[in-house]
Amino acid sequence: MNDWPNYVWTKQTTRYLSEALKENTNLEVLNLSANNIRDEDIQCLSEALKENTSLQELNLSANNISDKGMQHLSEALQMNTGLKILKLNQNNINDKGIKYLSEALQVNKSLQVIYLDYNNIVGNGSLKFLTEALKYNTSLRKIRLNHNHIIDAEVLKILIGGLQERFQKDTNAKLKICLKYNDSQNFLLSKRPKKKYLIISKKHLIPCQQAIGYV
Repeated sequence: MNDWPNYVWTKQTTRYLSEALKENTNLEVLNLSANNIRDEDIQCLSEALKENTSLQELNLSANNISDKGMQHLSEALQMNTGLKILKLNQNNINDKGIKYLSEALQVNKSLQVIYLDYNNIVGNGSLKFLTEALKYNTSLRKIRLNHNHIIDAEVLKILIGGLQERFQKDTNAKLKICLKYNDSQNFLLSKRPKKKYLIISKKHLIPCQQAIGYV
């Protein structure tokens, strides 16, 4: 495991690391959190991810990654076959970034867990793209969207409907979407005051549907 948190990051660092990742066949976990990594750095790192097959967990939390960086990362994820855990907490990712990620998820077959806590995701439109992606993706097990700004009940209905469709197609499917501490929390808790309804999974599907008036 390599940990580089709080490193003084430069363009040269990005270039050296990217070249190393293209050749490396042993590294499985890489922590690049809190390094002030920007979109142009992600563009360079994404080129390496297109070729790297050993890395299984990448932590990019607490950086300065925006929707543009997500576009580069999405392109890499459509080609990468090894990454299982991707952490993108505490960045500047908006709905457009989720759209880019959704495009990757329709193709990617390795990602199992994605962390997107503490971003700027509202969900109007972006969760529709995510829902569509989940119809095709079979590898994902968990998506964390805690501490964002998702509030639209109609969008939540679409998301829940998409999950229901996935569970119907694959009775063994295991997928959990965490929506705790969003703007939607007050709405959901006012309907059914239990925090578990802020987690959408097969177990909680019917209670979630009831909470937002889906059924």
